[in-house]
This record gives sequence, C-alpha cells and structure tokens, in this order.
Amino acid sequence: MQGNYETHDDSNRPRDVTAEYSRPGIHSEATPWASGTPGAACCSKRTSSTIAGGITSEAGNRRSVGRIRSATTCTENIRIYDNEFQCQIYPNTLAIVEHLEGLTFERNTWFTIAQAKPFRVGAGENQREVSFEQWVAASGEKDAEFQKIDYPDSGSSIENYLRKLGYRGTDEELYARFFAEARKMRRGAWRTEFTTREINEYFRAGFGMGRLPLDKLPPVECGTFEPTFSYRR
Repeated sequence: MQGNYETHDDSNRPRDVTAEYSRPGIHSEATPWASGTPGAACCSKRTSSTIAGGITSEAGNRRSVGRIRSATTCTENIRIYDNEFQCQIYPNTLAIVEHLEGLTFERNTWFTIAQAKPFRVGAGENQREVSFEQWVAASGEKDAEFQKIDYPDSGSSIENYLRKLGYRGTDEELYARFFAEARKMRRGAWRTEFTTREINEYFRAGFGMGRLPLDKLPPVECGTFEPTFSYRR
C-alpha cells in the first residue's frame, strides 16, 4: 500500500482503531495501520505486505497512530518504510507494537508533541514506553528521523474542505453533511466537488503530495495464474 493519506479524526465518533490491518498514507493522527482485534490471541496471518510512502497526520485525541496487536506467528515480511507519521496537534502515542518479529521499519519520519515516551513495545505486563532512541534500538529501524514536517496546510480535513465550499457548521455537522451531499449524486448527475478526484487533489495540495506515477509503482508479485473460461449462449 503506497502513497496514501490519512488525517484528522477529531471527534468522539466510535470506531475500533484495531479493526484493520493497514491503512497507510499520509498519517496525521488517524491510526493508519493496525492489526488484530481487542481480546484476540492472534490475527489472521499477514505476509509480504508493505506500507510505504504515505503521510499520517492527526488520528484524533488520545489515540495511537499505529498499532499491531498479534502473536509472534501472525506477521511475516511486513515492511513499513518511507512514511511520515506526524502528531502535530494531539500528544498521541506514535506506535504500539506488541511483537516486532516479522516487521521491518525503515526511513520513517516520526513526530508527536507528546512529552512522554511516544512508543510502546511489548505485550501485556511486559509492555513498556520507550523513547525515539529506544524505539530505533528495539525495532532496528534504519535511517529513522524524529522531526516535525511543515506542510502547506496540515489542517486539511473533510470538515475544512466543506468550509472551503461555503458550508457552515460544527465538525460533527460538517462530517455528516459531507456524506449526505455525496449520496445525492447519481449516474449522469455527478457533482464535481464531491468526486474522489477533487477531494484527493485537495488533500494532496494540503500535504504537498504529488500523484504517485504509475511507472514508479513496485511490481506486483503473485503466483501462477491460469485463467478459465466459460461461455453461455
């Protein structure tokens, strides 16, 4: 998963931040990558996956940007590299990783305004808070940086996108209004400002992201594919 963006969730909308394995991108306080579910001994096995070239900015208050909850046998050859994990508004934990086996971290740029140690490593009673330097030592992450990145508009969000279009209301009202307006579209009656293209361009501009060139994407590795055909008269 490459070149994605995930940003603000300032509200108290209920959501399970450990329900998905990976949600990479511009990670700005949004819990972009998570594995396992609360109370589960082990998630389904994840192998040969990458989370790369994304930005995460502001996941909401008192949340972690990334979390992996799994047994040691659940991850294999998972690479998390060249991402920007930034908590410039909320003092959030940057990563909670119960087991580091099978995970490779490389060249990520981390930042949080939290005063405490921003990483947590280990499971259960053995989990401990660690500093950035201790994280690098424990995870073996190469060329990691702890640095605040200045974006053109780090406040980019769905709510502020609607304000740009002239809508007014609280964040909660605007968040709900966005989906209400988007659902009004029908085939042949598209509203350009609510199409994926326009919204993506808004977020790309706010975080200085260009389009990911298709010729720069890594090759997809898969097994032998033998197509079968059936015909109906």
